[in-house]
Amino acid sequence: DLEHDPLFALQVWNGGQTDDFRAGINRWVQGLLAGKRWKIIAGSDAHGNFNRHRQVGFPMLRLTEEGDHTFGRAWTSVKLEGELNTEAVISTLRHGSSLVSDGPCADLEIVSERIRVSAESTPEFGALKNIVVYQGIPGEGRERALLREDVSNVYAWEREIPQPGAEGYIRMEVVTEAGRLCLTNPRFLSDPAG
Repeated sequence: DLEHDPLFALQVWNGGQTDDFRAGINRWVQGLLAGKRWKIIAGSDAHGNFNRHRQVGFPMLRLTEEGDHTFGRAWTSVKLEGELNTEAVISTLRHGSSLVSDGPCADLEIVSERIRVSAESTPEFGALKNIVVYQGIPGEGRERALLREDVSNVYAWEREIPQPGAEGYIRMEVVTEAGRLCLTNPRFLSDPAG
């Protein structure tokens, strides 16, 4: 389906950081390196169970129930400019600054010949631990780290790095000490708005 131009995003995260989630991230990165301009989204919809999970354990004998499910565990965030409406959110997902997370927040902004990167977390999600800014150039087969920094006992972090040219894209990954994760969508160096 992603080969059809109107479709521009993959939902790679629906709950926890599972093997399926990692496979989705790998597929996304491979698509970016092949020249696709795909974005990723996350969600953890409840399908009507509102964070209560009920399931037949053994037919006619056992029904299991949990009060802790995936509802609200992963989300998509957009950095919206202007009025909040459906069209603005979809346009920002397609062309602007957005991310997926289960805790921390990250931002990267291309300003002239520089890239401003920042990350934040809270005690609930754990202090920042690893911050990586990647550049991918279609056709190269793998991304390279423009910046990799390990920190501890830090809840807010920011840096400015030189722009690595006008080829490919940049994106960010942030991990907290509690294992929470944030991934920004790519910003394309030849078209920072898209």
